[in-house]
Amino acid sequence: ITLYLKKGIKYYNKELKELVEKKTDTSGNKILLEKDLVKLPKSMHHLRDDVEALFKDDGMDVLDIVAIEKSRGGSVDAERMMVLVKDGSDRRLFDLKERQDTAVSAYEKQSDVAEWLSQLYPVFWPDKSPSTYTLVKLNGKDFWVREKKKSLIDVPYDAKKSAEVAYLKALAPYVSNLLGRIHGSQASAKGLKTLLKSPEGTAAFQQAVKTTYRTYIDEARKALSLPTSNDGKKKSGQISCRAAAGG
Repeated sequence: ITLYLKKGIKYYNKELKELVEKKTDTSGNKILLEKDLVKLPKSMHHLRDDVEALFKDDGMDVLDIVAIEKSRGGSVDAERMMVLVKDGSDRRLFDLKERQDTAVSAYEKQSDVAEWLSQLYPVFWPDKSPSTYTLVKLNGKDFWVREKKKSLIDVPYDAKKSAEVAYLKALAPYVSNLLGRIHGSQASAKGLKTLLKSPEGTAAFQQAVKTTYRTYIDEARKALSLPTSNDGKKKSGQISCRAAAGG
């Protein structure tokens, strides 16, 4: 991140342009089909007109639309697309993903989507313009839309090399601290912040996190027909948090 900040926006824009070129054919008008990028299936053709109209309203022409297939993860059942558009002399890529109900909606009724969205931005993306990651209607369904950007942090999810594992271990406290600050900015966190001011409260919180983690792993193991562990100790073949979450 420091490297990008020092080099400035011109360097980033150059990297972004190269990313788009890497994802498209020599004509610059077609997205290359690779890995999880496939031709738009007939079951999604009804979305094409709305997608084209969406970008036309912002002065952009849609050049190509492909589907994104996912075999695992939290969005496995959602309809997803990658869209290539022409914006003046530039080519830009956008990801569109069908919005799905949050996991907690199974336990507690959630706010109306519009109200939920207004609560989401100031907490998780206080410095972002809502237009950079927002919801749109496509054929009556809600879709998240955001431009595909050059990632500043490349997370090696399948890390095996010692250097990659060391990087993940160094990155984890940063991400945890960032999430903690974000969650701590919510009004409902006031009671927890008071609790954590005492050593007893901190110990109780840490124990609650450990209990939640162990319960989560055991439930995931049950779902995968694997033996559970009551003591939470690492055993041969024990599923990891990342694997339990589907990637």
